Amino acid sequence: GRPYALLESIEKEGGIPLGAAFYGTSYEPRIDSPEVTESTTTLEGFWASDGDKLVDYPGGFDGFFRAQLTPNEKGAAAQTAYSELTDENPNATCVGRPTPAMIISSILYPIQIEYLDGGDRIAIRSDFFDEERIVYMDGRPHPDISQRFQTGHSIGTLEENVLIVDTRNFEDHRSPYQTGIPSGAEKHVVERYELSEDGTRILLDFLLEDPEYFVAPMTHDREMIYQPDHVSTPFDCDEESTSRFVVEQRLRKGHE
Repeated sequence: GRPYALLESIEKEGGIPLGAAFYGTSYEPRIDSPEVTESTTTLEGFWASDGDKLVDYPGGFDGFFRAQLTPNEKGAAAQTAYSELTDENPNATCVGRPTPAMIISSILYPIQIEYLDGGDRIAIRSDFFDEERIVYMDGRPHPDISQRFQTGHSIGTLEENVLIVDTRNFEDHRSPYQTGIPSGAEKHVVERYELSEDGTRILLDFLLEDPEYFVAPMTHDREMIYQPDHVSTPFDCDEESTSRFVVEQRLRKGHE
């Protein structure tokens, strides 16, 4: 019941802007790249994107995917029909966006890699929607496509600090790229994490394909900086709050 707002900018008399710094004219908050403070000999730990080596896309997360992915006829139709300000939006019910979303969001939310069970499993986590993915390293195959998971099913190999993760069997998701284009059973992501020689960075790349909705696969690479002092903060998405936002939008539309 309390008033709240998201600040874009405040302009004083004389045209002086106050508030966050901006990327050009895109009105996206500028995020400073993390500093290199320590090195490591393993992929384990917290890692944040080096923003100085990334291209800035107007619109941020959705702008990145709009620039990188070309929908086919089915994808374009779904995008046109999508209504973001309704409960059709998975975020409105606290459903996050599966990989590679955590990679793209890692300029704001560092990812954590942790070896479990002596390396038989690897956990990849993000504070964004409190996501945790388990990568199975014991040689098992993917299950039958009838078994599908919100974060997909991930299997991997690790050789000399190079981790390759193959993820399939995703559940249907209405807007995993924040653009209104869905993903389904044909979505497939391959990620590669390589520790740099000096141990301060991960050289990361991924391939994303989903022929059900896109005309071609996309690839992306970036550098992640080791952040040993990062302290995780739970996202704690509250469905009552997110659903209240959707109700407010419905009421607003009803008065227009």
